Amino acid sequence: MFASVLSDPNKRHIYNLYGEVAVDQSWELGPKLKTPEEIEQEFVRQARIKQTLETMRLAQSRGEIVLTLDATSYFQSLQLDKQRFRGSHLGLSVAETRSFRDLLVLPEVQQATVSHEWETQLSSQTDLVLSGKAHAHNGVGNGSIRAVVRHAISSQLQGEVSVNLSQHSSVELKAVRTFFSNVSVTAHGVFNSVYSPPNLTIDIGRKIAPNYTGFITYRPGLFRLGSWGLSDPQLLGHSSSTIGIVHNDQRKSWTCLVHAGIMESNVLLSYTLPIVGHIRARMDFSASSSGDMAIDISGARRIDRNTRVSMGVNCSIQRGVFLKFRVVRLGQKFSIPIYLSPSLNLKLAFFAFSVPLLSGLAFDRLVLNSWRKQRRSAAIQLICQQNESILRERHLDALQATELMRESVARRVEMEESHNGLVIIQALYGKLPPSEHSKASILSSHGIKDLTASIRKQISFVLSADEAIVAQQPLLEYIDVTIPVQALVQNSQLHISAGYAKHNIIGFWDPCLGKKKRLRITYQFQGRVHQVEVDDKAAVAGPLRAIFTAHLIE
Repeated sequence: MFASVLSDPNKRHIYNLYGEVAVDQSWELGPKLKTPEEIEQEFVRQARIKQTLETMRLAQSRGEIVLTLDATSYFQSLQLDKQRFRGSHLGLSVAETRSFRDLLVLPEVQQATVSHEWETQLSSQTDLVLSGKAHAHNGVGNGSIRAVVRHAISSQLQGEVSVNLSQHSSVELKAVRTFFSNVSVTAHGVFNSVYSPPNLTIDIGRKIAPNYTGFITYRPGLFRLGSWGLSDPQLLGHSSSTIGIVHNDQRKSWTCLVHAGIMESNVLLSYTLPIVGHIRARMDFSASSSGDMAIDISGARRIDRNTRVSMGVNCSIQRGVFLKFRVVRLGQKFSIPIYLSPSLNLKLAFFAFSVPLLSGLAFDRLVLNSWRKQRRSAAIQLICQQNESILRERHLDALQATELMRESVARRVEMEESHNGLVIIQALYGKLPPSEHSKASILSSHGIKDLTASIRKQISFVLSADEAIVAQQPLLEYIDVTIPVQALVQNSQLHISAGYAKHNIIGFWDPCLGKKKRLRITYQFQGRVHQVEVDDKAAVAGPLRAIFTAHLIE
């Protein structure tokens, strides 16, 4: 035994790793046997992934940059008022037409905000979050630093303490308690001064139905507790309450809330749903008791696995029109709100939203789609190269299984033909070409006989399941699975369950890895030829008499 182990490098490597017991075990079933080099490469790859995840977990970094631009000068009237001095000490106000040179001026930066946040784990139950923020508005800036400590006291109680250092420093306390797994209560207090009680916020949420959550928020405002708060120069705040409901499922979500307060009350409606392609659209509507109404329409599109872009327009009676762009990648956000008009202008809002949207869709279809297809095809090609031997083995297994079915399928076809039952004429699986037989091509009686004879020809052909036959076959993106499908016919009935990829059926294999596959079955039943085509994970039941079956002859 030791001579065979020493002469075989694979067995010697297994012996070095697992000992003498592993050499005596059977290695015929299970994952593919790897060489020492492949095992080392896989170990290095897994270690690199684990180290990267641990590093990201130690210090999660999130940042955001918001740059607000003022572009109202681009959409002013064509007549500009300018002061001109014509040799006199008096200024003359004359109207001058705006030239193209005036449009070349860059938009003014109205305000800019830069914030960054680091999160690290102190223990299994405690997290530390450090964040900084710098804000500048019309040349006047300020900044703040915040530290947050989160601690999970139990599975149902979490606490949080944060300190905010800025021009108006504050200390915040927060506690979250969960009851009965569907009710949660959150208490949040902000201490702005030691001379008055904290500004409290109490939030109660409950899951009222599957995908539906209701919540109530109450803010008592600034208040006094005996003598605590009498010396505070600030006026007593006004209380407010909010009630709302949130619906969220895999496709769409919506939110409805009503806010009632002494100073101001408002209503907010929000709706999110997928539209064309992978674009998710969001529409917000809000109305306030102060007379303001606002509509916000935006769309978000995922460019790749880690990048998402969005664009939207906001129209408000009091604030005017804003155009917003946003890019999110790996926790880093970059937003550009563009101020277009100080007053409500629906025509400007329509063009401000339509032109960038159409341009973005054209860029996505013409440039990004081809880029994504190239990346996907390159990734699939790499996977096929790495698993070439496994794919070849599955191909050979499918051919061997089909060979074993040959005689039993031949007897089953004869039995089905004897009582005019279900006979599979042709079954194709993979990325299919256009069908040669459709409602427009009615088959004659001779055509039916030719199609029926094709199954006999395939059954009578003896398959030799070796690598030479596999290498000689043309590289098509679909395969003929007539014999395996005929083997599934029982008592003139064909049934394939849904929810599973069909390349797992005995006699099938995956001819186009990573691509969308379909199954097309042409069969004869009761003297008529039918054709049905389904998706890879869809159910198949035959013979069909519904409108989904294409009757090739009447």
